Amino acid sequence: MSKKEDKMKKLNEQYRFLRTNIKFNDQSVKSIVVTSGYFGEGKTTVAANLAKSLALGGDKVVIVDLDLRRPSLRKYFDMDMEIGATNVIENELDYRNAISHDESIWDLDIIHSGAIPVNRISEIISSQKMEKFINDLEKDYDYIIIDTPPVQEYSDAITLAAMADGVAVVYKVGETKVGELKETLDKLKNVKANILGLVKMNNE
Repeated sequence: MSKKEDKMKKLNEQYRFLRTNIKFNDQSVKSIVVTSGYFGEGKTTVAANLAKSLALGGDKVVIVDLDLRRPSLRKYFDMDMEIGATNVIENELDYRNAISHDESIWDLDIIHSGAIPVNRISEIISSQKMEKFINDLEKDYDYIIIDTPPVQEYSDAITLAAMADGVAVVYKVGETKVGELKETLDKLKNVKANILGLVKMNNE
């Protein structure tokens, strides 16, 4: 087995472990924030692959790009949609107007970030409209995977973690320091976030 194959095998095992934690959590977990301490640790990769893993397992899944600081979900799902999450939230639209579909995975839908109002990002993230948006998705999907900015960079992830049912935290071997990871987890625990698990990304 090559190093690349071994790396993918270990990563897939982590996704399966995380999926098991989600499915057998004591609480009813539907909305899941995927975050990290800092940019570049692999959170969007994990969010995309977790969404695919759950959908391939037979669940109806939507992944939402709420990293309004550096939206990057299009790298994984290149759908041409003008309407995204911010348009739905600010204009109180039906979220179905923003849905893209991955034809290769039947039960996976995608909502991109939408227009980015730079001076109102924090306001949008913490709004009641955001809570309604997430609640509306929870009515129609088995799982909502939410990609957010890193915890140590912006408060967005903390705010969304308090709204969501659970959080998966990504860290990078060789780069993420133990103290930094602990600080990230402490910030999430301070808002009583339900931490579902840690996902380790190798620096290779």
